[in-house]
Amino acid sequence: MEEKIKSFPLISSGVDPSDILKNREYLVVAINSSGDEIGYALLNKAVDDKPAEMQYVEVLEEYKNKDIGSNLIGKIKDYLKQSGQNKMSVMPVYTDRDSKPFFEKLGFRPKGPIMELDF
Repeated sequence: MEEKIKSFPLISSGVDPSDILKNREYLVVAINSSGDEIGYALLNKAVDDKPAEMQYVEVLEEYKNKDIGSNLIGKIKDYLKQSGQNKMSVMPVYTDRDSKPFFEKLGFRPKGPIMELDF
């Protein structure tokens, strides 16, 4: 089954974001060949001296271990690079406590309670 990744810039789209999305900057959605959403990643805006933060990274159980999450994060990284940013963070407790090894495999390093990735 072929999966596709679609990206949605929430700030520059000209759409007035709802309250739920007001601090969000970018949404990436993974879609299978049937058009069903199978995963997503949601990025918060960088604030002051803090890097942009991935608030959510979720993939349906049956699609885990197929590089979907890695591809979602890769799209966010590409977006940040194009935006002139060179760092992002994630707090694994927001997603799944067992996800720390996944983020480490992608190059994230612990920095206090969060993990950061420089690129």
